[in-house]
Amino acid sequence: MADLQRKANLAGLIHRIEAIFGRAKRYLNPIESVEFKVFQYWDVDLPDDIRSWTETVKARSDQIGYRLLDKTAARDFIHHSHGRRYVRAFDSCALPAMQADLLRLCLMHAVGGLWIDAGYECALPLGSFLHQTGETFVPAVRGLFYNGVLMFRKPGNAFIGQCLELAIDNIENRRCTKVVVATGPGVFNAIRWVLDRRWRRSLKIHARVLGWDKWGWQGLVSRATHIVRPTPALLTAYEGLTSFSPTQLDPWLTPRFGEYKSKPTYWHRWDQNIYT
Repeated sequence: MADLQRKANLAGLIHRIEAIFGRAKRYLNPIESVEFKVFQYWDVDLPDDIRSWTETVKARSDQIGYRLLDKTAARDFIHHSHGRRYVRAFDSCALPAMQADLLRLCLMHAVGGLWIDAGYECALPLGSFLHQTGETFVPAVRGLFYNGVLMFRKPGNAFIGQCLELAIDNIENRRCTKVVVATGPGVFNAIRWVLDRRWRRSLKIHARVLGWDKWGWQGLVSRATHIVRPTPALLTAYEGLTSFSPTQLDPWLTPRFGEYKSKPTYWHRWDQNIYT
C-alpha cells in the first residue's frame, strides 16, 4: 500500500513538473503555441467601432481560432519569431498601420494564418472563405496587390518571406515616405515587378495614379530589382498565389470607414516622419 502511494505521489510530482516546463516553454517561445488562426492588430485600447468589427470577425472564426494582438504582444511575437533586428524595425515604425504591416508579414512567414485588418466587418463564417482559396491568398485589383486580407496556410512561404525582407530593408534605410509604399502594398508590388514583367506597365500606371511615385516607389523598385533573386522557390510561391478582387470578399468581409481614418495619425493623413 505504501509503495502504491509513493508511486502515485511520484507520478503526481512528474505531472506537475511537466506542466511547469510546458508553461515555461510556451512563455519562452510562444511561437510553438501558435497555430493557424485568424489574426488582427490594434496597438492600444480599441475604439468602440473597431471593437464591434473585431467582435464580428472573432465570432465567425470559432472553427479556426482567433487572436487579436496589441503592441506589446506583437513585439513579443516578433522577438521570438524573428529576433532583435526585426524588433528594432518594429520599434522604428511610428504609425500603428506600419506596425500592423510588419506584424502581418512576420505572422504569415513564421506560422501562417489568415490576416484581417481591424477595419473589416465580417458577415459569414470564415471557414467558408477558406474553402474558396488555395494555399495562399493576396487580394489584387487589375494586377495591383493589396494586403488588408492575407492568407498563408503554411509558414515559410518564400514570397511572403521576400516581402518581409524588403520591408525590413526599407525601414532600416528610411527608403520611403509613406507607409503604403514602405511596408504595405508597395512591397508586394515591387516584388511582383521583379518577378513578372507582364504586370509592369499596369503597376507603373497604378503607382502614378495613386501617388506612389512621390513617396519613393521608384527607389523601392530599384532596390527590389537589386536584391530580389527569382529563385525556383520564390517563383513557385509567386505563381501559387490565389488572388481575386477585394470586392469578391464582400460576402464575408466588408471594409468600414472608422473614426480613426479621420484622425491625423491615420497613415494617409500623416505628414511627418514615418520612422522613429
